[in-house]
Amino acid sequence: MDLHARNCTLVEIDESGRFRGTMGFSTIENNIIHALKSVKARQKHLTIEEGPLTYWASQIAHSVVNQVITCDPRENALIYKSPHKKDKVDTRKLCRLLRLDELKHIYRPDNDERGFNSYTAAISRN
Repeated sequence: MDLHARNCTLVEIDESGRFRGTMGFSTIENNIIHALKSVKARQKHLTIEEGPLTYWASQIAHSVVNQVITCDPRENALIYKSPHKKDKVDTRKLCRLLRLDELKHIYRPDNDERGFNSYTAAISRN
């Protein structure tokens, strides 16, 4: 999934690497859940490049997918160095890197007190 403040792009490939479709939607919790639930698969693996909303989105996705993989965009040369920077193209390349086991993972704890939700809860208390 390519995640931005206003919109997301989700690309689906099957276990044999065949492209199954692209979805674009507003970056809203219900939209993310709906898009992930619409993927018809026994095993669902979601890849998101590290960014300001990654922790928030991964917490939402954990109830719908088997695995969330956070990766470092600077380490994904296939995407980072490409002259063709478009969300749909980048997301398909993320799928390819996942399938080839070429993603550079970033460790994310399951419960990060510094996460987006903790931050917004602290602001609302003040």
